[in-house]
Amino acid sequence: MRHRIHYPDGTVVELEEPQGHTIEPVGDVGVPSPVICRHLGDDGEPLVELVFEVWKGVPVCAEVKISAKRDSGTHVRAKDLKATAARLEDDIEEWISYLAHEPQPAPPGRRRWVRRSPAESASQRKAMRAVRTARKEVRRRMTDDHHQRVADTYRAATTARTEAVARAFAVSYRTAQRYIEKARQEGFINE
Repeated sequence: MRHRIHYPDGTVVELEEPQGHTIEPVGDVGVPSPVICRHLGDDGEPLVELVFEVWKGVPVCAEVKISAKRDSGTHVRAKDLKATAARLEDDIEEWISYLAHEPQPAPPGRRRWVRRSPAESASQRKAMRAVRTARKEVRRRMTDDHHQRVADTYRAATTARTEAVARAFAVSYRTAQRYIEKARQEGFINE
């Protein structure tokens, strides 16, 4: 099933629920998995295709594909990659919640889902909250290997150790502080 959404600014987004998709619970709503989201863009933007799936009750982006539009001479630029990354979290929330289903009474041991109308903003807000809550609960797993790499990076830096960890792991300064503290608690950094 395909859905095409047209925005007043000319933006067009196409959502596809491929053959064989399933409805997976996310909080108290059900969402299709996988979902293919295509930002068709205008002539100045490349085609962006995102594949969303539900893993253990959490909607995630499983694939990103950015393609040039040869006919219009639109190639992929660094700013297109940055723009796609910048709107990824919003896309997951918006498009997964757009396709959300609500639970309906069913025989014991079974679950029945019914698609609600996307125009029902209260239902979409409820689905967005469920998606946002599920995504907030997902964090990087801090394994012993992760702690060891943090400790090695921390020790290798002669100055600005926290900044070195932040750069090495592509995280914020605050997250790097958390990584260092956790590695210290686990005994990988002794000072």
